[in-house]
Amino acid sequence: MKQITHLLLITLTLLAAQIALQAQQLPSGITLHREQAYIEDRDPRHRLDVYELADGQKHPLIIWIHGGGWEMGNKENPSVIGLLWSKKYSLASLNYRLTTQDAFPAQIQDVKAAVRWLRANAAKFHLDEKRFAVVGASAGGHLAALLGTSSGEEAFEKGPHLNQSSAVQAVVDFYGPSDLSLYGASRPGDTLSRLIGGPIQIRRKEVQQANPITYIDKTDPPFFLCHGDRDTLVPPAHSQKLHEALQKAGVSTELLIVPGAGHSFIGGFNQNDRIIAFLDRAFSTR
Repeated sequence: MKQITHLLLITLTLLAAQIALQAQQLPSGITLHREQAYIEDRDPRHRLDVYELADGQKHPLIIWIHGGGWEMGNKENPSVIGLLWSKKYSLASLNYRLTTQDAFPAQIQDVKAAVRWLRANAAKFHLDEKRFAVVGASAGGHLAALLGTSSGEEAFEKGPHLNQSSAVQAVVDFYGPSDLSLYGASRPGDTLSRLIGGPIQIRRKEVQQANPITYIDKTDPPFFLCHGDRDTLVPPAHSQKLHEALQKAGVSTELLIVPGAGHSFIGGFNQNDRIIAFLDRAFSTR
């Protein structure tokens, strides 16, 4: 597990550097609203950016959740920013509390608070509050999947705008962990232990609480799962197990296993067309 954690940190550091280099000029017609406080405090982790498709019409929203092992990363230069060129969707990219600050469930509580804030402010940014999608990668994929399956879980609903729904209508999960018990064990102070407050083989209740697969039922939104078949940090068994559980519950789910791909490949080849096609299908029934 120590080796896996070390490789995870190296890979995520390289990914952060890659994303920083991929910062792009925004397409015309996009208004960027930076540093929006979805919880009114001084914590910079409670901020998000809205990339509004500013043509005066209401548009569906894609919510981006960054990766980083739940302990690093930020909202800057979202990996899915290329989706803005379709001129179909607005985009929100959010920060959330990291495990260097608070353990789980702080991360999903923040994500849900951000979704509620976006719904409460949908008119301000011309968002279609009935068509929200979430996209995440790695740790962000885990949180995206958990957001999709845990609708109505009271323990995760903390903060302002509790009169608003934190539900999303579509989930795109790139190589996110779905069942932490698949790792077998962790050591005190490593990535997984920091997430749930101790070794996973001891804190089994907390592991179950953190697993997206725990909350699956037939009311969940459609899922698109994408995973590399050579991923050693988050093995493809995570997406395969999640896909099978969603199918068993009667939830619409698509699984793409990418031959030859390891971890953190979201910027390595063009998935935009696949994501847009999936979202078009998911939103066509909403």
